Amino acid sequence: MIMISVLLCATILATSFAIPFKDGSFVHPKDIQKVPIGPTSDEYVRDLMVNIGKNAEVFADVAHHATSQETIDSLFDATETIKGGMIDEPPALQIQCLVCEQLIEILQRGLTEAGNDPDIAWEALRPIAEELCNNVLGVAGLNAEAMCPGIMGHYVPHLLYILHNKTMSPSYACTELNFCDVEDISADGQALPIYIKDNETPMERFDDRKKRQAPGSTFRIAFLTDVHVDSRYTVGAPTDCGMIICCRVGADYTGEGSAGRFGSYSCNTPIRTMDLFMQGIANLAEKPDIVLYGGDAPPHALWEETFDGQMQASQATVEAFSRNMPGMRVFPTIGNHETYPGNLYYLPRQEIQDMNRMFTEWWRPLANFSDENVRTWQANGYYTTLIRPGLRILTFNSNYGL
Repeated sequence: MIMISVLLCATILATSFAIPFKDGSFVHPKDIQKVPIGPTSDEYVRDLMVNIGKNAEVFADVAHHATSQETIDSLFDATETIKGGMIDEPPALQIQCLVCEQLIEILQRGLTEAGNDPDIAWEALRPIAEELCNNVLGVAGLNAEAMCPGIMGHYVPHLLYILHNKTMSPSYACTELNFCDVEDISADGQALPIYIKDNETPMERFDDRKKRQAPGSTFRIAFLTDVHVDSRYTVGAPTDCGMIICCRVGADYTGEGSAGRFGSYSCNTPIRTMDLFMQGIANLAEKPDIVLYGGDAPPHALWEETFDGQMQASQATVEAFSRNMPGMRVFPTIGNHETYPGNLYYLPRQEIQDMNRMFTEWWRPLANFSDENVRTWQANGYYTTLIRPGLRILTFNSNYGL
């Protein structure tokens, strides 16, 4: 989920607005001259294209880094892999925050000029978004023509809808979208105080707690997450195809390499591999008492997401649990890729309300949901249940933000 968040920064954010550089230095978005957005903003489009042309290599390296095999820790050293004269400070993750804030400001200005009509605003912004996306992904060696219309078309209209219905600052929006860090450290570098109500007491330090009496029996938990199953995965298909994910057959999936039977790094998971993992857990000599599922069933095919496609992937995963783990109790949660489009869980949208309702129906038999679980899952996408005395599951819906 972290990797796809960075990838979205390199595609959606970077493709919607190019960071201007002057003499190799970074220009803060607040210092950029405000240019009207609208159907007649040809000069603005040309200026953006000049900037993206000058800095295309920067964004190409960002996209390459985001899809590489490096560990998440290496993202904090991303500036070492970015070329084109980008300065060391602010670091790469701070730059993605600034880019996000500028994008939100552009969308908000576009909404204002369109009379706060998201549809009109999108029609005005579409050529800008798609043209810049084509430029950046093309330089990055990706099949921009195949991906850009879908990526921009799926995400930007929904984001405009949210910005139209909820007033927020760019910094707030980007923090909730996980492109900016939460400001939890004061200016002097000290952790901000934690306030506790009068009737509460601070939790003891772990070392100070009394050792609890060992239970009479062992309770085993199996945890699966981020299966990202791809029903189109094809053995022998190219593994290097110029798309975000490969191992598929089709006009857009030509290239080199050969997909293995149980998966390949540059691809999502074949159904047989998901079945294999589940069967392995079910066949353990010491079987788990419960199974926890962390979500994220759909593949990373951002450019072709549909509501039905996202729901079909999630339903197929529920069916796989039922098929491979009969009799086991499975407790799910909603991942950031379950939604349509991915990463945008905004409860007032009808798609999110429908998803909550469908998930409740699919998961209720496996989780043995109570009526109260059904009520809270349908309404808000979370629940809590007591497994046995002293053991309670709390499902926290971390998708809440926008």
